[in-house]
Amino acid sequence: MRKRKYVTLALMDQSKPPKPSPPAGVSHIPGPWLFQSKVYLFTKLLSPGSREDPVLRGLPPGSYNPSETVHPSALALVNGAPQWKGGLLYFALIRYEDTPVGPYDELIAGSDGWVNPYENSTSARITNIYVDSRKSLWNGRNNWSMYHFLRRARFDEH
Repeated sequence: MRKRKYVTLALMDQSKPPKPSPPAGVSHIPGPWLFQSKVYLFTKLLSPGSREDPVLRGLPPGSYNPSETVHPSALALVNGAPQWKGGLLYFALIRYEDTPVGPYDELIAGSDGWVNPYENSTSARITNIYVDSRKSLWNGRNNWSMYHFLRRARFDEH
């Protein structure tokens, strides 16, 4: 069994650590961005699977990228029950045609039905974001603290 490492973040810390410098050929382009895009949305209603997995706790396999370290609080029990209650699973395929970092494609996976431990409600979460542009990858991570993964994407519009 692979041992998982976790990083603890001090969410109340108001100091801002220096952001890393962009890699060669990538410029920092602060948000917000204005863009033109086409969105293709695919949905499916899902119920929780096996609650025995100590990490996924009922989420379908692949809900999180295998190379990502999932913070323990992201899937910790809330009032003794798993956070994900089941709900609408969605995939959004987005073709950004005109953005400050140039054109790129993005695949977003997420679902609703997550217990919000701070409110008496459920909400949606994005669990994976894949882009095919290094500029979007670096700026997405640094501008919005959303962990993206670089993947080659190709789809044809008919």
